[in-house]
Amino acid sequence: MYLPRREDQKPKILMPYRTKIGTFGEDVSKDNLGAEISSEEGDSFWVWIFLIGLLAPIFAYVLFLVQVPSQEHEQQRVEVIENQLLNRLEQIDKNSGELNQEFYTTIEEIEDIKSIIQKLNTAKSYNEIEGLLRKTIHYEADRFIMDEWGVERLTNPLSGFQWQEMTAQFSNKSRSESVRYIKVAGRRSDYSGYHAYFVYQDNSLVLDWQATIGWSEFSFDELLQSKPRRAVSVRCLLKKQPGYEIRLNGTTYSGYLISSPNLDAYTFAYVPLDTHQQIDRNLKDALNYGSFIIKEPPLENKRVTLKISYQEELGKDGNFIITELLHDEWVTPKDP
Repeated sequence: MYLPRREDQKPKILMPYRTKIGTFGEDVSKDNLGAEISSEEGDSFWVWIFLIGLLAPIFAYVLFLVQVPSQEHEQQRVEVIENQLLNRLEQIDKNSGELNQEFYTTIEEIEDIKSIIQKLNTAKSYNEIEGLLRKTIHYEADRFIMDEWGVERLTNPLSGFQWQEMTAQFSNKSRSESVRYIKVAGRRSDYSGYHAYFVYQDNSLVLDWQATIGWSEFSFDELLQSKPRRAVSVRCLLKKQPGYEIRLNGTTYSGYLISSPNLDAYTFAYVPLDTHQQIDRNLKDALNYGSFIIKEPPLENKRVTLKISYQEELGKDGNFIITELLHDEWVTPKDP
């Protein structure tokens, strides 16, 4: 039978069970709703307190053991960054001249450069350009420029013609032996790219033909065939990637891929880390390889001038060893 609810009779509201944890040592057997905590729940609470007190020192000790090696690793990382920064500043000081010298390419110099390029574009014989080339100890080899110059090199604005002021210096010698040069770049009439290098000689601006064509005492084909035991200078393109290292007879060798100027031939060359760590650091700095300072990817096919020799005892079939990084880029300060 249905019984109507009286006006003064209100519905019961069922509240959820709650417990309150107060400060340590405070009586928390009842909450603000008067609900009692069972003895079983109270016992479990103190068990947790006991376990926390027991495990906290153990956890702190383990954390200490983990942090000590981490701190040592971080200190080593800081030292590596500091060394890379010092090497980078030294490289800038040596190779670019930005810290001690200021060079400005003049309009007259650019016009002289364009005139030399145009004469080389139209020359029919070596005699027409002989006075426009840098003289070196390999004076007879400069005739190679006629064969290597290729199709017409353009200098108009539409060809992307541009120039850059630079300084060449041997990596292990003083600034007094450095030389200023101008590097230009653009496109040929067949739309392929080119670079050319110009230096002052006898107060006149001339083409550094060796740097422009990437000439070396041995061509890459001759280098791979003759495998000279003595150290020879090579203008090449340099590249490094993880996995290029090898280990032979207990010695670790840092490996580099060196390619011919036109990328039609290549070989690996190695630096023994037990005796030539500084050379390896210089090469890595030139490529920005493994740098904590420069966040850009490592350079590939970087123009450098090396000294290398062949060692038959290195590996099964022998390998090339890098004995020296002569200088960055291909302009030699003076004939070594």
